[in-house]
Amino acid sequence: MAAEKDEIRPDTPPREDIAVGSVHKAENEEENNLHKALKDRHLSMIAIGGALGTGLLVGT
Repeated sequence: MAAEKDEIRPDTPPREDIAVGSVHKAENEEENNLHKALKDRHLSMIAIGGALGTGLLVGT
């Protein structure tokens, strides 16, 4: 029994107007008022979670 392999093709043809690896900037970058900051309580919770996770991993 000889099985023939079907050629696999995408359902839609590739788009020519999309550049590979292109980067687009956000238009409303000036309106971004978000702050990136970790407070002491956040770091404490991350440390507690890490300790509990390590304990569970080692304990199993």
